[in-house]
Amino acid sequence: MGRKKTENDPWLQTGYKMTGILIIGYGSLVRGDDAAGYLAARELERYFADDPDVEVLAAGQLTPEMAEYVAESSFVLFIDASSGDEPGEIRLARVHPAMPRSGSSHHFTPASLVAAAQKIYGEAAPTMALTVAGCSFELADQLSKGVKARLPELVRQAKDVVATHRRLLDLPTGSCSLAE
Repeated sequence: MGRKKTENDPWLQTGYKMTGILIIGYGSLVRGDDAAGYLAARELERYFADDPDVEVLAAGQLTPEMAEYVAESSFVLFIDASSGDEPGEIRLARVHPAMPRSGSSHHFTPASLVAAAQKIYGEAAPTMALTVAGCSFELADQLSKGVKARLPELVRQAKDVVATHRRLLDLPTGSCSLAE
């Protein structure tokens, strides 16, 4: 793993085998707060640059081709902006598979990528989504003040999720026996 990718990276088409933790931060850089996931991923790329067990992908949008990585990873964390909650609110939720309502790749969600991974590859990694509520998704090349102020917390929580998942993977076999 260890090699960091961007959405235009030719490695996305090579069948590169992933076996560790995958972080996909996504969103449009010209739609205001929608960029939060992408910008968080760029910060996490720097943080995990020397970590061979964590792969970070910053993308403008989710694509069906990413389903392969969801299938081949041990855990996937999606990071995105959301709407509807109080601006700046950060939420962590498990992602359950659900196919998209249309066949267009412009409408892929974390849930539809998990479903696609299961359908195409027969498996999908455990997956969670970390979101920050935005307040402006209009054409703009910067985050709103509120979301910009919450970006460090979004990144911190993403690091915590990865650390928690890593601890779960590192538990020795048999250390959590329920029966004596």
